[in-house]
Amino acid sequence: MKMMRFDEYNGNDFNGLHRKSSFYCVNKRIMDTLGGCFGLILSAIPIIFLAIQIKKDGGPIFYAQVRIGKKVSHLQCTNCVVWYQTPMI
Repeated sequence: MKMMRFDEYNGNDFNGLHRKSSFYCVNKRIMDTLGGCFGLILSAIPIIFLAIQIKKDGGPIFYAQVRIGKKVSHLQCTNCVVWYQTPMI
């Protein structure tokens, strides 16, 4: 099989598909970023509401714990409280 130079592919990528234009790539990146920001803003509304309700009940909104990672490295993980604590009787 003869080895082809890159410029002999006539605008096709190595897998046979056409290469995307830089205009397409830039617009896709912008749309992905805007979509991600919109999703964060949309999900922030119920998260803020739930955080206020958790704080009214007197509990912490976030909790931190130390976990052991790869090669016994200690990692500080901060999480949102997602459980309901019942009082001990």
